[in-house]
Amino acid sequence: MRLSAFHPLTALVYFAAVLAGTMFCFSPAVGICSAVGAFLFCAITQSCRQTASDLAFYIFLTAVLTVTNPLFSHKA
Repeated sequence: MRLSAFHPLTALVYFAAVLAGTMFCFSPAVGICSAVGAFLFCAITQSCRQTASDLAFYIFLTAVLTVTNPLFSHKA
């Protein structure tokens, strides 16, 4: 069954639970699984071109945040 078949509140609760679980669990394995799951969700729901564009933006954003983090957080 596709996610679009459910009520929007159901989707909101699901994504809020996944986001909260990922934010409060500091295991790298959980973070990697969450990132892979998010990429697969984008790949299923969007076109290949849009998914590639989003992935390029997220990689760029991660690089910028990684480089600028030491400027704001001395203990990283």
